[in-house]
Amino acid sequence: GEQEYLRQAMAAGARDYLTKPFGADELVNTLHNAYERESRRWLQAAPGPPLPEHQGKVITVFSAKGGVGKTTIATNLAALISHELQRAVIIVDLDLQFGDVPVLLDFEPRRTIIDLVERGEWGSEEVRGCLHQYSQNLRVLAPPVRPEEAELVSGAHIKQLIESLRPLADFIIIDTAQNFQEPVLAALDESDEIAIISTLDIPTVKNVRLCLDVMQGVLEYPVDKTKLVVNRDAEDIGIKADFLEEKLGISICARIPSDGRLAVQAANTGLPFVLSSPKAPISQGIRELAQTIAGGEDLAAAAGMGGANPGFFGKILHRLRA
Repeated sequence: GEQEYLRQAMAAGARDYLTKPFGADELVNTLHNAYERESRRWLQAAPGPPLPEHQGKVITVFSAKGGVGKTTIATNLAALISHELQRAVIIVDLDLQFGDVPVLLDFEPRRTIIDLVERGEWGSEEVRGCLHQYSQNLRVLAPPVRPEEAELVSGAHIKQLIESLRPLADFIIIDTAQNFQEPVLAALDESDEIAIISTLDIPTVKNVRLCLDVMQGVLEYPVDKTKLVVNRDAEDIGIKADFLEEKLGISICARIPSDGRLAVQAANTGLPFVLSSPKAPISQGIRELAQTIAGGEDLAAAAGMGGANPGFFGKILHRLRA
């Protein structure tokens, strides 16, 4: 009831106020209304700086089985390309029910893909307003906060989204759920390349074989659109890589060594291991994948320049964000 407190609250950015006493329903309704007004204002804000000229290459990271490290690969791939190549990268978390990209990058999203879906129509400017700025060259579109919100996202939404994202970055990396539902199929259709993640165990290889049959037989994707990536590669564990290639009829484009300790540590700290430990074999595996996808000699040159510095710089960035 004190006017000075009300004035200070409004000056600090408050969107509404309640006078005591108030009920629970009144509080909840006021919170919802404030959120809706702020969301509309945020999405309809004045345009930012002119959009840079990009025609982003879309790479979807896909797996036919859960637990193979797909999200870890997607986040580290995005971090490496954005940091070492200094290219503009957007990572889209399209695991709409249980996406973990925000967790692995240690942030709580203020905007998600649902903010766009509820808007109905959007373009590149509106999408840019919903991206989380993780670092100078890396931005993230977060998945829905609640699993039930996944039903709101259709294949048409994903096609519109990718069309709007292409002008915003050099690379758009999409992390998906392990299914062929409509939103994932739309992302696969619109992708320039698909990185299929496999591990060296028979159940995963069986699922990858079925996945390739669908992509090449039913969906009729060109053979060079799909890239096979072996994760948790180890000489003494699992089937041999040449046996895998023979059974799948596709060459391996990158092999990422097994390093559970470093991968778990990176997940728990929210700092990709390609930044904290750029010289580790597992980081070199991600670099091999990035070279295949991003191409050029720039990445190989960057790998040889002051290998310890990127990790140190990455840690400083992490501290600054915190």
